[in-house]
Amino acid sequence: MRKEYSPFPHYYLQKIGVRLDFQGQGFSSRLIMPFVDEAERRGFACYTETVTPTNVSLFDYFGFEVVEQFGQAIQ
Repeated sequence: MRKEYSPFPHYYLQKIGVRLDFQGQGFSSRLIMPFVDEAERRGFACYTETVTPTNVSLFDYFGFEVVEQFGQAIQ
């Protein structure tokens, strides 16, 4: 999917994780924001994939947009 939706230079956020007992303390921001900031500084888009529905709102917070859901392209 990455080649289909990001056929241009981009940064790919492969995986991040925060233990349940550390969630809600800003660790996701500490992991994601430097990545997003660097991509923006260089003029690149960011791309990631998730199969966890709760992650969608997390990535939305950082400016990511859903382009495909369960095999269906978003129009």
